[in-house]
Amino acid sequence: MNTVRIGIAALCAVLLAVTMVLLGVAISVSVTILNPDFVVAELDDVPVHTLFAEEAKKQVPPEGAFLLPLIDEAAEDLELWEREQIEVVVHASETYLKGDQAFSATISLEEPKRYLAERLEETLLDTGLPGLNTFNAQQQRMFLEQIQREVDARIPDRFEITEAFIDAETLAGMRAAREYAGYVSMSLWLLPIIALLLVLLIAWVRAWRGRPVTRLVGTAFVVAGIGSLIVRVVAPPALAGMAPSGVPTEMRPVLAEFISRCFEPLLVYGVVVILVGAMLVLLSFRLRPADA
Repeated sequence: MNTVRIGIAALCAVLLAVTMVLLGVAISVSVTILNPDFVVAELDDVPVHTLFAEEAKKQVPPEGAFLLPLIDEAAEDLELWEREQIEVVVHASETYLKGDQAFSATISLEEPKRYLAERLEETLLDTGLPGLNTFNAQQQRMFLEQIQREVDARIPDRFEITEAFIDAETLAGMRAAREYAGYVSMSLWLLPIIALLLVLLIAWVRAWRGRPVTRLVGTAFVVAGIGSLIVRVVAPPALAGMAPSGVPTEMRPVLAEFISRCFEPLLVYGVVVILVGAMLVLLSFRLRPADA
């Protein structure tokens, strides 16, 4: 009978170690990926102006090819605005992941429109658009105003990014991420309860004897801490290798670094859990042996 009790207690200790590892992963994800402030801070090293320029060029019709150099220049000059819009998208993404509503993010285009209006005339005159120099001053002004009206008609003051704007593959990934985010939120309160119940079950099976209970729980914590450190080392490169094929080559190192930073809290968590477990094991040696 005593052997059965020891076996049950050992099994509970193994489950406790697994539970603590999962709790560490849930905490790491919660304070990094599901924290918009963390994500925004990590994007400081991302060349957002290049991403915005490439997307803007896709919206330019063939007859507007002369605007491409201006877009590249504007992307650098408006980098602060671009980062503000990135922050809007990040917060909208976090709201989507933590809620049950459709994705929606409203981007302001007023500042780039003002910039484009200020630079358009200068650019056209400096580049010497063919035929423009044959117009008199009034005709040139009318021509430039017509172009500005065309730009204003093509570019709205606000642009709302909705699920209709997102491709099917990305949208499927977002929906999967929302499901996983729900699991993480549930784990943050469910796993501590499970861990507490397992500790109580170990204590009950071991007849509430301090030395064996403390030693088993401490050992489980040490194993959980070591497991957390292993996950910290193994998970980032594995997840980086699973990046979607649509991620640009130049962005892959940035993505790998981001994933690695997301698991940094797990390092601190693992060390703390090991220390707590070691303290419990040492404490068990100072307790009296269990009496019959």
